Amino acid sequence: FLRDAIMFGNSYVAQIRQDLTFQVLNLFPNYNYPGKVKRIQVSVTGAPDDDKVISCEMEIQSVGPKDNPVTGIGFRLFGPKLKDLPTPYVDYGLMPIAPGSNVFRGTYTLSKYAYSGFWSPDAIVITDSVGNSRYERAVLYGWRCYIDNPLQDMKPPTYVPNTARMYVKPGTAEGRPVQILSVDWDVDDDRGLSGYWSFIAPPSIYSFSPNQAGLPFMGKGTAHTEYVITDYFPTGVYKLSMIYMVDWGLNAVRNIFTDGRSEEHTSELQSRQYLVCRL
Repeated sequence: FLRDAIMFGNSYVAQIRQDLTFQVLNLFPNYNYPGKVKRIQVSVTGAPDDDKVISCEMEIQSVGPKDNPVTGIGFRLFGPKLKDLPTPYVDYGLMPIAPGSNVFRGTYTLSKYAYSGFWSPDAIVITDSVGNSRYERAVLYGWRCYIDNPLQDMKPPTYVPNTARMYVKPGTAEGRPVQILSVDWDVDDDRGLSGYWSFIAPPSIYSFSPNQAGLPFMGKGTAHTEYVITDYFPTGVYKLSMIYMVDWGLNAVRNIFTDGRSEEHTSELQSRQYLVCRL
């Protein structure tokens, strides 16, 4: 209709200079998702008073010869869910035993202080080489993994009140003078910390809030983190906004430092007075 009534029977052909053309790749992308989980085998080795090695082998359904190979399988392994305690977890990954194989294996060493009981994933993510992912819920496969840890640590680490401190000292980075901002606080825990982080709030609300991790330690001790402050950081008052701690039993706790107006006080989220440092 348009050609006959409006264009009077005329046809137009677009002519484009060759040097202004380009080739579009991936005209036929692969949207075929990876195969489903076909078989799971889980084993746990280690004496009751030792760390446990969790070994997992998975087999997935075969895909077509033209489909993209699966590059890995990942999931978050959750511990027993207990009342009034955060659920511990670890991130687990499996890799193919050979290029293009449908069998995947992986191991994870779990601390002897982790919770005793059944550990299981909520979902399994299977990803191929172009990013197509299949999510397998727990109702679609069988899983049984029991951890026997008589030394389990069920007490979260505790921040010792009024021990947080910030101080600045001169330093060098790549041959240039910088300032080293240190954030320390005392920790009360019978096993020690496997990981911890501090978070500082910069002077500007539009600036990124940096965070830094510290080195693990055993038993009671002092958590120490350092920030390299270059000349490009904004000048002003920096505040310690939060600390996050995880002990060897995978008990996690965070402490929020506020301006004193917060009313929330729980075992997982505790409000403290801001600690400040001027740079």
